[in-house]
Amino acid sequence: MNPGGRYDNKELAENTKALVSSPPIKLPKLHSKSDYKSWRSEVPLHFDTRMLDAITYGTERYDETEGLRRAKYYELFSAQKNKAFSALALSLSVDLRTTFKIDDIRDNMDAAALLFTRITQHFEVGDGINPD
Repeated sequence: MNPGGRYDNKELAENTKALVSSPPIKLPKLHSKSDYKSWRSEVPLHFDTRMLDAITYGTERYDETEGLRRAKYYELFSAQKNKAFSALALSLSVDLRTTFKIDDIRDNMDAAALLFTRITQHFEVGDGINPD
């Protein structure tokens, strides 16, 4: 790590290469609320080990200034976003892809976090977890 807290370009490039060359993430299919519990328990098992957890759960957002300043940062974040977003989107039934409007958020750098939030809010409503 650099003293500023960001990875140096070599680390960014290595992490991007490893992520891009890793096999696709296959989550259980999510069709209805009955599938949600097992789907939700699988996400961290796949995402945490690939350093996709922070961008998926929204604890790390894309730093636009850093992305403009450093191409390697942009490349890693973009690869992380694409890997996480694709895994989440492909696990959804066609109806849920429409419900969550994945085409509207696909190009957003925070697409994985946006989709994950939409999924969890949709399935956790009324469970006392998210009482909206």
